[in-house]
Amino acid sequence: MSKEAQSHELTTTNEIPFERLKAERLNPLCREYIMDKINLRRVQKDCLISYAGNQYSVPAEYIGKDVAVVALDSMLAAYYEGKQIALHRISYQKKDMVVNPQHYRRLTMKQTMDAENILLEQDKVIDFPLKPSDLSRYDEVLYE
Repeated sequence: MSKEAQSHELTTTNEIPFERLKAERLNPLCREYIMDKINLRRVQKDCLISYAGNQYSVPAEYIGKDVAVVALDSMLAAYYEGKQIALHRISYQKKDMVVNPQHYRRLTMKQTMDAENILLEQDKVIDFPLKPSDLSRYDEVLYE
């Protein structure tokens, strides 16, 4: 190879690419590019996206939007406009539903005042005592 041809192949360190790897008995890095593993999914009204026969939740504000789904190793991530919006462990069971309750938080808020629905935030629902009704008359009608 001529000096001129070699000079076009030199890197900023004035070395021929990969020559040093051979000398140091190293192999080039094998990178896993995720570009072929990205899938677009539309977020349904129930905050779920489908992937590989299962359903995974994303935050409610993305309902109706298309999100990019990336699966690497045992994790599934959802992105919207480059921002990660959800991260789940991949379920290997079919027809499984993997949800994060926080993704539904926005759906528990009153739409008019942006105040959270406190009934849904507590561990128990407020129970109003009801006066027991006398149902014996219905029993009489049924068994006559």
